[in-house]
Amino acid sequence: MADADRKELQSYLDAHGIESRLNELLNRLVYETPAKPFEWIASQLSSAAAAGGPTWPSAEAAAADPSMAALAKQWNDVLGFQGESGGAASSAAPAAAAGGAPAAPSGGEGGGKSAADKDAKKAAKAEEKRKKEEEKERKRKEREEAERKKLEGPEVPTVTLLDFEKHEFGQLNIQSHGTTSRKWTDVGDLLPPLAGTQVWMRVRLHNSRKQSAKLGFLVLRQRLSTVQAVVQGKDVTAFACGLPKESVLDCLAEVTVPPEPVVSCTQSGVELAIKKIYSITKAATRLPLQLEDAGRPDEQTRKLGLPIVGQNTRLDNRVIDLRTTANQGIFRIQSEVCALFREILLGKGFQEIHSPKMIATASEGGADVFRLTYFNRYAYLAQSPQLYKQMVLMADMGKVFEIGPVFRSERSFTHRHMTEFTGLDLEMCFKVRAAHTHTHIHMRTQTHTRYPSPHHITPFSHLYPLPRTHTTHHQDHYHEVLTVLEEVFLHIFEGLNKRCSKEIEAVRAQYPFADLKFQRPALRLRYQEAVQLLRKYGPEMGAERLAALEAQQKAAADGGNDEEARDLAQQVKDMKAHLAEVPLHKDDEDISTRDEKLLGAIMNRHKNTDFYVIDKFPAELRPFYTMPDPDDPKWSNSYDIFIRGEEVTSGAQRIHDPQMLLDNAAAKDPPVDLSPIKDYIDSFSYGAFPHAGGGIGMERVVMLFLGLDNIRKSSMFPRDPQRLSP
Repeated sequence: MADADRKELQSYLDAHGIESRLNELLNRLVYETPAKPFEWIASQLSSAAAAGGPTWPSAEAAAADPSMAALAKQWNDVLGFQGESGGAASSAAPAAAAGGAPAAPSGGEGGGKSAADKDAKKAAKAEEKRKKEEEKERKRKEREEAERKKLEGPEVPTVTLLDFEKHEFGQLNIQSHGTTSRKWTDVGDLLPPLAGTQVWMRVRLHNSRKQSAKLGFLVLRQRLSTVQAVVQGKDVTAFACGLPKESVLDCLAEVTVPPEPVVSCTQSGVELAIKKIYSITKAATRLPLQLEDAGRPDEQTRKLGLPIVGQNTRLDNRVIDLRTTANQGIFRIQSEVCALFREILLGKGFQEIHSPKMIATASEGGADVFRLTYFNRYAYLAQSPQLYKQMVLMADMGKVFEIGPVFRSERSFTHRHMTEFTGLDLEMCFKVRAAHTHTHIHMRTQTHTRYPSPHHITPFSHLYPLPRTHTTHHQDHYHEVLTVLEEVFLHIFEGLNKRCSKEIEAVRAQYPFADLKFQRPALRLRYQEAVQLLRKYGPEMGAERLAALEAQQKAAADGGNDEEARDLAQQVKDMKAHLAEVPLHKDDEDISTRDEKLLGAIMNRHKNTDFYVIDKFPAELRPFYTMPDPDDPKWSNSYDIFIRGEEVTSGAQRIHDPQMLLDNAAAKDPPVDLSPIKDYIDSFSYGAFPHAGGGIGMERVVMLFLGLDNIRKSSMFPRDPQRLSP
């Protein structure tokens, strides 16, 4: 076609809008794929002409056009590529033939198929395979989406404090949008008398069980208490039972009384019917520690053949571990110990103080201190508030106490040592003590006498006559302070039993223990008396303990637990070596840790107590500031207090004369250099009162009162040579 003809044709097409109309029809043709494409095109063009548009050839004229056969073949190729056979365009061929036009040959010579037909067939098969793969992928995605929706439950509305009550359930974001008038109820207060009332609670989801599509059971937990709740309804059941364990929830529920007690929950007499439930925060689906495992007693775990959650695993995930009911009980008891300590001392006129924990030198002259950089010099973490307690007494404060951290840089890996613990310290001046009764023990006989008049000046040796129960008025004697310490412990023990019975039982459920035995007044012995008890009863009781240990070793060996058997074998060896020394223990020889444990067992069996005091320690075993015994300087006015055979308090009368303090420090082997603590020595040069005191390890008190086997169980985030986090 000449350029002039092409331009003329293009001008005609543009003038009549033919090209754009044809493009539009072709696009629609591919999309709609009508059964008879030529009739459809003609119909579309005719309707356009009827509406006043451009004129087009009729369907008959188009069918008579010889070029239509080629168009029909191309149309069939398109349909073949899309996977369709017997295309509608093939019907155009007869129409063309009827118009007298010769049919185009469908193949080559001899009637064979053309290469185009073969390619079209291959393309059709490929397209069919592709469609099947697409359909397969579509169905897979549909299944996954259905499973996801099943797990996630229904569509969950996100609500705030402004609109949450419009919804039966949802994700409640609390960003202090406003306030509500909700009245909250603790789970522990849910009792049968509340039946029929509705309560709001903020709780953790302990576990859930979906009974059916429209019914589910939840166990809700709040600190020590648990309660069962019922959810009904398809959407709310799917939502509630689909939440991860340990999620925090707000629940509105009606209190009901079940036909049978729910024995698996602490609030066994009630059951909750959930009316509204909101997720405040969702816990991670996969927790590093399962609360059921962490809260299960070891003995039960062994019987079930389940792995025991180790101490390091617990401490590494302490936030979750602290949620167990046993730990909730332990640390509520710990809190109460501090409250009772403060309570009795404030009632006795003591003043609470807060001494510095960063100091310029080792507080007691020892090497076991933590050193840290303090600007252009070094500072040390205080080993105790000991020196500061004494100094404030010289500042006329009279009676003081402190609850605070204590730091010990000791590479000790025992069950009872930590590098940081909480000290319960007291110090007081003494002069007159009201009447008080004490029980003293003797090996041979028992008599009952009374001390002479309190106005009589009595040598110390007369305070320990042959065994008796005595009532005395202490005047100008350090026993006034020792008696206060004993009263503090007894107040703590009695207060815990009275105020924390629920917590004690929660601990006992996971860590079984016998109740602490104690007497009022406390059992008090001299150091020599304690050693005599050890020599008299130690071999017999030690043999019983050795036999039990050997039986454990044999059981471990028979059970194939070689590592445990080796450990027990070493313990058997150590115990045999110790028991060989017990009958030979000298009166003034140091009492070792093994001696203390054996003595605790002796006291439990023969004196019916787990709480006792040993007074008058050998002077060489005590610090330089300990007052010597006035009658025999070999001994000292010092004491230790024990629970279940382990020391929890060490104390003494302190030297208040500065020259005696210097002399005593110089007499130590090796001598103690007092120049770094000059301020402490000087405080006694300005006029000093006679005084005494002691320090109590708070975590040890909790550990031993509850019969726990490791102090790390009674320390919230324990610190030892190997652990500095979390």
